[in-house]
Amino acid sequence: GDYEMVVNDYSKAKSLVSDNAPIVFKKVLEEVESKVEKFRNQLRSRLSILPIPLKDMRRYIKYVIGLDSPGDVAWDCLMNQHKWLLGLLDNCRTDHLGKKTHGPGALAVPVYHSPRRESLDNYGGWGSKGHAPLQGVIFVEELSDILAESLPDLWKLGNEYVSGSLFHKENMDPEKPSFVPADERKLEFQAMVSEITGRYSGFIEEVFVGVYKREPEKKTQWNCRREEITPWLPKCVKFVRRCYSTLKTQCGKSSVEALKSVQLSLEDLQFLSTRCLMENAVEEIRNLYQNEDWSKETISNGCVITILPITFETIAIDILHLLKDVIGEATFGGEKGDQIQKEINDLFYKMLQAVIESLEHLGFPSDEELDKISVSSRHHYGSFDSKEDVHSMTSINSPARDERFLIVLSCCSYLRDSVLPKIVSNYQSNGHAGLENLLPVSILV
Repeated sequence: GDYEMVVNDYSKAKSLVSDNAPIVFKKVLEEVESKVEKFRNQLRSRLSILPIPLKDMRRYIKYVIGLDSPGDVAWDCLMNQHKWLLGLLDNCRTDHLGKKTHGPGALAVPVYHSPRRESLDNYGGWGSKGHAPLQGVIFVEELSDILAESLPDLWKLGNEYVSGSLFHKENMDPEKPSFVPADERKLEFQAMVSEITGRYSGFIEEVFVGVYKREPEKKTQWNCRREEITPWLPKCVKFVRRCYSTLKTQCGKSSVEALKSVQLSLEDLQFLSTRCLMENAVEEIRNLYQNEDWSKETISNGCVITILPITFETIAIDILHLLKDVIGEATFGGEKGDQIQKEINDLFYKMLQAVIESLEHLGFPSDEELDKISVSSRHHYGSFDSKEDVHSMTSINSPARDERFLIVLSCCSYLRDSVLPKIVSNYQSNGHAGLENLLPVSILV
C-alpha cells in the first residue's frame, strides 16, 4: 500500500511541476527525486536477491517502472533469475561430487532444502539390504527438486514479458504508454529456458554414463557401478518423473517444446531402468538351480515339484510390478514406444530361457554343479568338515537321478499349466502386448 502511494504521488507531482514553475517548487521536486532514486535502488536491490515469490516480483517490477527507472528492469530481472537458477544447478552438482569422496553410499545432508523431498531418515529403507543411497541418487532428487520449484516462476514471468501482459495498463500507470518488448527478446528467453533444461538433462545423464555399457567417448566423475545403482533406478525415475510432471502442470501446455529435453531424460532413464532390472532378474533366474535344496512340494494333481518354479513366478511378477512403477502412465509413441516394448518382450523371453536352463541344470547336473548345489545348502544342514562330507551330503539332499528327472518334468508341467498363464495375464493387465506370441508352451514339454 505504501509503495503504491509513493509511486502515484511521485507521478502526480511530476505532472504538476512544469519548466516554468517557481524555483522553490523545483528544489522540492529535486529533493523528492533524490529520495525516489534511493527508493528505486532499494526496489532493484530487492529484485536482485533471489528467490522472491512471483507475485512480489511482479509488484516490484511495476513499482520500478512506475518510478520512471531507466533501462528494462523486467528483462534484467529475467536474466538475473536465469543466472541464479543455473548457479543452483551447478552448485548442487559440485556439492554432491565433493561429498561423493566420502565413499559409496555416504549419506549427506542436501544443500537445497525442499518440502517435496523424501525424509533422509527413510533413505535407509530403500534399495537392497537397507543400504543408504549412493550420492548420485541423492543428487538426482535434489537437482530435480531445484528445477521443479524454480523454473515455473521464470517461465511464467518470461511469458508475461514477451507477450506484453506484464505491462498491461491495469498493471501500470494508465497515463503512460504500454511497454512493448523487442521481438528478439522472445528468442532470447527461449534460449534461456533451453540452457537451463539442457544443463539439468546433461547432469542427469552424466550420473548414469557407463551404467549399462561402457562409453569411452563420454566422461563422468560419478562412475556409478551398475550393481550398486540398479536397485535405486526406480527411485531415480520417480524423482525425474515428479519433476517433469510438476513442470508440465505449472508451466502449462505452451511449455511442451521447452521441456522436451526433460521428457527425453525421463524416457532414457525409464529405458535404462527397465533394461538393468530385467537383466538382473534374468541372471537371478539363470542361477536359481544353485540354491536348490530339493525341498519337495506336492501340488494339486499329486505331482511333486521343488521351490524353483514358484521362485521364478515370484521374480517374474515382482518385475512386472516394478516395471509398472518405472514406466508409470507414460505412453511412448512412435519409434521410442516400439523400442521399449520390444526390449521388454525380449527380456521376458530371456527370463523364460533362463528358467529352462536352470531346470536343465537340475535335471542333468555335472559333478561340479552337484557340488555347488550341495554347498549352497549349508545353511540348512550346518557346515562341512571335509570334501567327503560335501559328497555325502549331496547324496542326502539330491534325489536319485531318475527321481530328479521326474521332479524336473513336473516342474516343467507346472510352469506350463500354472505359472505361464499367470505371467501372461499380469503382463497384459499392465498394458504390455506380445508376450503370448513369445511363449510357445511346447518349449517346456
